[in-house]
Amino acid sequence: MHYKGGRMHFDSTDSLFDNLLPHARQERLDAEVNHASPRVVGVSRSVAFFGALLLLLILAELATIPLISKTIGWHIAIGLVILPALLIKIGINGYRAIAYYRQSPAFLEAGAPWLPLRLLSLPFLVTTLIVFGSGVEMTFAGPSSFSLTFLDAAHILFSIIWLLLFGFHVIAYANRSMRSAGRDLAAIPARGADPSRARLRTLAALIAIAFGIALAIQFQSPIARWERAFAAPAAVGPLQSHPAPAYYSAQSLQHGRARIAEHLKISRKLQSQG
Repeated sequence: MHYKGGRMHFDSTDSLFDNLLPHARQERLDAEVNHASPRVVGVSRSVAFFGALLLLLILAELATIPLISKTIGWHIAIGLVILPALLIKIGINGYRAIAYYRQSPAFLEAGAPWLPLRLLSLPFLVTTLIVFGSGVEMTFAGPSSFSLTFLDAAHILFSIIWLLLFGFHVIAYANRSMRSAGRDLAAIPARGADPSRARLRTLAALIAIAFGIALAIQFQSPIARWERAFAAPAAVGPLQSHPAPAYYSAQSLQHGRARIAEHLKISRKLQSQG
């Protein structure tokens, strides 16, 4: 690691962990340190602002996991609130990556992110889409859906991988992102930025949260089905003793009976052969 032009530069010969903490301790965005164009600074600050917002929402989401049987409704609702902000951040990051790889002079001059973070960006994006996509599908398919048999396992497995990538991402960027978001909230522009743009980013974040809350309110019925499914065993004993129509759709019951009949048929055939 060495300094050049007031900025830390990382040598490829240094180990990842030798570079990680110095990288994490930086207080200003790379675009600001490099005196990049207002356009590049605006994009970087937008990424940082939505990154800080998502960090807070995701921490709230993770807090529901230890008591998931009692907080499943909150787990799903917070996940829905996260979605609009997450899609916006993915869109802004995608715009920045496309501009850089299409050799936009302003973005090329600002430089690319630290190499390890660039290498992890695609796995992080893919696992993010799988974790949130499977969560959304399970929410609307319901606790009796056939797809739950494989999506539940995929959701848990990829959540573990995603958490590792998320943790590395947070260590590397949280300090700069939170400081940048704080300056936006205080309407204190960074060098070359317009105060009105800071307010616009704040407004965009509030609109994203409002859309997320509207989603959670709109889809209270799927959330309630999951809450009833998690509460049923504790409330009334074995799930089989509970009136099935209160928890499962007619189509799900039909598929379930067909699978049970097929299993009984195979069992009888094996017994006759024995």
